[in-house]
Amino acid sequence: EICREALYVLCGEKPLSPSEEIIQDRSVPHVGRFRAITYLETIVRKIAQDFGCDIQLIRQEWIESRDGKEIAFMNLIVRFQGSVNPDHCIVVGAHYDVQNCRSRCWRGRESPYTVTPGADDNTSGVVGCLGIIHRLASHVKTNAIPKTVDIVFFDGEEPGSHCSLAVGSEHYVQMRKAEVKIEFALIADMIGAAVSNPDIGLVYSLGDQLDAVEWWILFENRKIEVVPYGEAWNCADYTDSCSFMAEKMATALISNCAGFESVPTFYHTENDTPEIIHWETLFSAIDAMTLIVNHL
Repeated sequence: EICREALYVLCGEKPLSPSEEIIQDRSVPHVGRFRAITYLETIVRKIAQDFGCDIQLIRQEWIESRDGKEIAFMNLIVRFQGSVNPDHCIVVGAHYDVQNCRSRCWRGRESPYTVTPGADDNTSGVVGCLGIIHRLASHVKTNAIPKTVDIVFFDGEEPGSHCSLAVGSEHYVQMRKAEVKIEFALIADMIGAAVSNPDIGLVYSLGDQLDAVEWWILFENRKIEVVPYGEAWNCADYTDSCSFMAEKMATALISNCAGFESVPTFYHTENDTPEIIHWETLFSAIDAMTLIVNHL
C-alpha cells in the first residue's frame, strides 16, 4: 500500500496530506521536485518509526550553472549503516525527476507547456526503492546488516533544456567514492509498466564490470533476462548506471524495457500516467531487487 499511495501522490493524482497540495511538476528546474523529496522523507521517517530502526536521511544539495542560469539540484540518500564493514557500500537508486516538453527527448504534445506524470519513468523506480526501504527496515529491526546500504533518489537524470544525462547520480558518485568503497550499484528505471517483451520478462542489464554467469544462476527460476553489456537489449548506458560505470564500479539496471528501441509509446509523453502501471510487474521487480540486495 505504501507503493500504491506514493505513486499516485508523486504523479499528482492525490494530494499531499495534510496540506492538500498537489505535486505538479518534477522536471528540472521546477520546485515540485523538492516537494517530492519532502514527501519521500515523511514516508521514510514513518517506516523507521514503525519498525523502531535507525535510518539516516541525507540531502545532497548543490547548484550548477546551466545555459546562464543557476539550477538547484537535490539527491536524497536513505542510509542503513553497516555493522561489520560500514566502509563498504551497496547502492540502490532511482531517479525521481521527469521529462517536460522542452526536452530534446520529449515525444509527446509540445504545446502548451506539458510535463509527464512519469508513472513508469520513473516513479515506478522510486516506489520500488521505497519497497526495498520497507523490507530492509523490517530486517534490521532484529538483524544487523554487514555492509552499508544507500538507497538514493537521484535528481537530474532526464536530459532536458537545463540538464544533461544523469547529473544527480554523477554528483552522488563523486561525493561518495571519497568516503566508502562502492561495491555495487543497482539502478531501477521503468519497472512499473507491462514488460515490453513478454517472452523474456524483466530485463537485467549488466554494466561493463559484471560477468553474466553469476546472475544467470541467481535468476535461474525467475522470468528475468540477464543481458551482458554491449548486447542490443542492454540499456545500462542510458540512465544513472552510466555514472557508476564511468568510475569502473560494478552496476546493473533493472527495467521492463528490452532495449532502447522497444520503449513503449507513452515513454516521455503526457500519457505516462498511473493507469499504465502493471502492478504485478512492479511487485515482481521489487522482489527481484530484494533478491539482489540479499545476494550482495
